[in-house]
Amino acid sequence: MKNNILEKFRSYTKKNYKSLRSSVFLSIHGRLIISKKPPNTKFKSLKNFSLKDFYKYKYKFFEMENGKIFTDNIENVSVIKNNELLDNFSYQQINGKLVSSKDNQVIKTGTPKFLKKLKGSIAILSQGASGYNNYAHFILDIVPKIKLLSLGTKLKNIDYFYFSKPNKYQTEIFKNIGINKNRIVDSNKLRFVQYNTVFGVTHPYYSRGTFFRSQSKIPEWIIF
Repeated sequence: MKNNILEKFRSYTKKNYKSLRSSVFLSIHGRLIISKKPPNTKFKSLKNFSLKDFYKYKYKFFEMENGKIFTDNIENVSVIKNNELLDNFSYQQINGKLVSSKDNQVIKTGTPKFLKKLKGSIAILSQGASGYNNYAHFILDIVPKIKLLSLGTKLKNIDYFYFSKPNKYQTEIFKNIGINKNRIVDSNKLRFVQYNTVFGVTHPYYSRGTFFRSQSKIPEWIIF
C-alpha cells in the first residue's frame, strides 16, 4: 500500500514537473509553427547519376542562416528558424513509426532547454536514438547522409557535424571520410544549439512507416 502511494506521488510529481518546465520555456522561447520554407533558407534537389539507382529517389538539401537544432536524443530532431519548424527535414519517430512534423515534440511542448549560440556552420547527422550505437543504422543511415551532404556542398565548407560522441569504430569511419572527431558536436551535451549556418538533407531511405519496413528496401546506391 505504501509503495503504491509513493509510486503515484513520483508519477504525479514527474508529470507536473515536465508541465511546469514546458510552460517556463514556452514563455522564454515562444511557441513554434510548421513551415516548409522559413526565411533565409535555401533548398536544392540532389542528383547523382553515377550512383546505382540514386536517380530514383528525390533527395533534397537545405542551407539555413542562423538555424537552430533541438533534439531529445530519443525520437525527435527539430530544425528551427526563428519560431518556425522546418517541415520534411525535421525528424520525429513516435512508437517506432515515422510521423509528420505536426507530431514533433516541440510543437506541443516547445524547446525545454536553454539555447547555446555558437559560431560557424554545422550539418545535421542526428536522428534521435537510432544511429548512435547501432552499427546497422550508422552504416546505412548516417554514412549515406554524409554522402548526400557532399552533393549539396563540399564537406570542407562544413565546420561541424551534429551527432553524438563517436565510439571507436565511428571515429575511424569518420576519419576515413575526412572528418576528424573534433568536428563532431555531441548532441547529448548540446541539446539546443544555434549556428551561423545549418545544413541538412532528407533521410537516405526512411520516408514513412517503420525502420524495419524501410530497411527491407534499402536503395542499392547505399550498399554500393
